Amino acid sequence: MEHAQELIESVGRGVVIWLDQEGKGNGHLALIESVKFKSEVGQAQAYVKAGFAEDARDYRPAADILSELNVRSIKLISANSEKADELRRFGIEVSGVTGEAIR
Repeated sequence: MEHAQELIESVGRGVVIWLDQEGKGNGHLALIESVKFKSEVGQAQAYVKAGFAEDARDYRPAADILSELNVRSIKLISANSEKADELRRFGIEVSGVTGEAIR
């Protein structure tokens, strides 16, 4: 979060949107329930084995917030390019994605 704030400060404008999507959108219960499968498979498949979606994250709320703020184009700070694809799907122009992981 601090790294994102530093990048925004260096540019002189920006917004941080934090979506509570723990456990790839499945919530804390999915994290707990998937623990027993993590030694067998990766985290995403552990969610599936525990009865949850592999990835249930939803980026519409972020797109809605950006639209409410009249932000139509962004440079996304994320190491996950799928977020950019999802935001584009909801009508937000993503003019760039920084691959820097948030510290």
